[in-house]
Amino acid sequence: MKRLLFISLTLLITCIASYAEDTFEVEHIFERQELPQGSKCLDQYDNVKEVKYVLIPIELEKGTYEAEIKRIDSNLYELKFGYDDVIYIETNYCYKYTSYGDKAILIVNDQYSYKKAKVVFM
Repeated sequence: MKRLLFISLTLLITCIASYAEDTFEVEHIFERQELPQGSKCLDQYDNVKEVKYVLIPIELEKGTYEAEIKRIDSNLYELKFGYDDVIYIETNYCYKYTSYGDKAILIVNDQYSYKKAKVVFM
């Protein structure tokens, strides 16, 4: 009986540890808006850049969302829900690389909570 309990606890701790390793806080959630062709912007150093999309902050309803995830840049990921529903998340200190078809779960807390959301890589 003690051995069975030990094995069960070991498995539980392993599952929790692997969950924690692949869970990261989400700082911001964005939707993408396409700009007219030829649009330009100024970056933080007043350099002119051509832009195709702009990312607009949004609030998602509290809940759990399953999506395909793709790394766009350091701390920026694209989440695709269904055929063409796409949002972007900005993480903090997440350097996880993804492959085509990787899955993730986005857990959105109350919008007024200190930790807005977290992403779990599957």
